[in-house]
Amino acid sequence: MLFTTATQSACGVGRSATGPFYFPADSGIYIDLSFYDQLNKRFSTGGDFAMAYVVAHEVAYHIQSQLGITKQIDAQRGRISKAEQNALTVKLEL
Repeated sequence: MLFTTATQSACGVGRSATGPFYFPADSGIYIDLSFYDQLNKRFSTGGDFAMAYVVAHEVAYHIQSQLGITKQIDAQRGRISKAEQNALTVKLEL
């Protein structure tokens, strides 16, 4: 879903303040087009590569969810230390 300013999702209203996001309950990838304007204005990092990177990042969340990786990481909460959980979360992000 492409949007600017706000959009309705299965998790409620997604706003530009959130930026692009993935919501596993509806397998939705929500791309806020104004986010790219902010990247360009604040950090001078606009362009095709920045757009592709953001889309790939959100698609990766979807793939991790479909493969069950996200559930495996979530299942570790409370079973491992906070440091170990943080390390797993960083691996998931990368």
